[in-house]
Amino acid sequence: MPPEIMPEELSAAIASVLPAEIGTFRTGSGVMDYEKEPGCVRISHCELNSTEPAIFDVSMVTAEVLMRWTDAYAWELESIRFDGSVRLGIEGSYTVSNFGETRSADVTIGSDAALDSDGSLVFQNVTVHRGDYTAETSLTVEVMDDPGSIVATLETGSVYQGHTPDNKFYLYFDADMMPTFFYDDP
Repeated sequence: MPPEIMPEELSAAIASVLPAEIGTFRTGSGVMDYEKEPGCVRISHCELNSTEPAIFDVSMVTAEVLMRWTDAYAWELESIRFDGSVRLGIEGSYTVSNFGETRSADVTIGSDAALDSDGSLVFQNVTVHRGDYTAETSLTVEVMDDPGSIVATLETGSVYQGHTPDNKFYLYFDADMMPTFFYDDP
């Protein structure tokens, strides 16, 4: 019989998916339900703490985690699902410059986002307007592993990469936590 899951193990499992810039597991939350299958446990109602609540408020989001006991005598994350809405503190309209070009796009970000099972933020109600082109879309935003390729971001390290079906966007926060977007035409 496997041992009980420790809070640190659950926290590490959630942190392996959810970027620390967005939020962390709230220790003490979560309801464990040991599945009928031995060595499998479902933890529901895992609450999250917001790292930057003025930007990404995850207080209304919970996680449901499925963990499995492995042959290596350790608990391993099997799957995770996030429920609830992330409130964005960066809603508004932005003029987004193209890398090295004089063209720009206007992007309007709504106040709601969701977290997908990869821990990516999915901004809802996004409008992209460029010349005669206007699209209502969502914007999937992921933390970049190597932000060094964008010179403007070296001062903060808070760099995100987003994509819609038509464009790739980069989002970073300056020292005052003001967002800046750039886009890259395919």
